[in-house]
Amino acid sequence: MMLALLLATPLHMDAQTIDASLFGVGYKEALTAVEKEFGKPNATTEGNLYYSKTLYEGLVWDEVFFLFDDGKLSEVRMYKRQSRKANAVQSVKAVARVMGDKHAMTRDLEDDGTPFYKGGKSPLDVGHLFTIYASPYKGAWSTQLRFGPFAFRKQ
Repeated sequence: MMLALLLATPLHMDAQTIDASLFGVGYKEALTAVEKEFGKPNATTEGNLYYSKTLYEGLVWDEVFFLFDDGKLSEVRMYKRQSRKANAVQSVKAVARVMGDKHAMTRDLEDDGTPFYKGGKSPLDVGHLFTIYASPYKGAWSTQLRFGPFAFRKQ
């Protein structure tokens, strides 16, 4: 049954990348770049882009959102649903290993001892490009990879 579900679900299979220079770019330019890397979005709502079952860095993400603020790309959120917190934590570590191959990263611990990671260079030259962590999402646990949010000056 699971195999049938996987075969019936389209995946965007190319090797995608999210570069820091993409953040702060206007909607039309960002849309062109995102579609080149990820294909057409499954949905667009309020100027934001939504993808489902998307491959990024060799990992399948259940949901991916490209979020815009004042017409500029400010944040990308990726979610992998997990059945338990322990699964989410193991997945966080796996994502960190993959992202650590391309980016400098730091590891820290939540108050309860759960690890999270920050890495890459922010497009604002202060802070990190992304955070990897485990968190509740839609009534279950998830592994999340979040780029931003970045606050760009309004013009």
